Amino acid sequence: MTDQEVNKTIAEFMGYETPYAGVIEVDGIYGAELIEGYYTKSLDALVPVWKKLNCGIQILPQGNGYSCVVLDGTDNKWDQAATIQQAASQATAKAILELQKEEQ
Repeated sequence: MTDQEVNKTIAEFMGYETPYAGVIEVDGIYGAELIEGYYTKSLDALVPVWKKLNCGIQILPQGNGYSCVVLDGTDNKWDQAATIQQAASQATAKAILELQKEEQ
């Protein structure tokens, strides 16, 4: 998934509308940057997402990057990327997509 797809998936899960222009509002802040990098650049932004998912995380160094595992109590989702934030956001987006698939 691209960073934009990851951010869009997470933003929609959290109830934020993501207009085609790529402008969303998060905690009173508006901007196109948010959809392109809010969740993929900040672990702090992911904490409320993990609370809503009711899951834990585990982040480990791996080679020149990081692995992140979203521990949801069933089939854990993981990903690896160059930064901690990217690995965590990608694994989180995967967990959200899997949850949405299970609910259908």
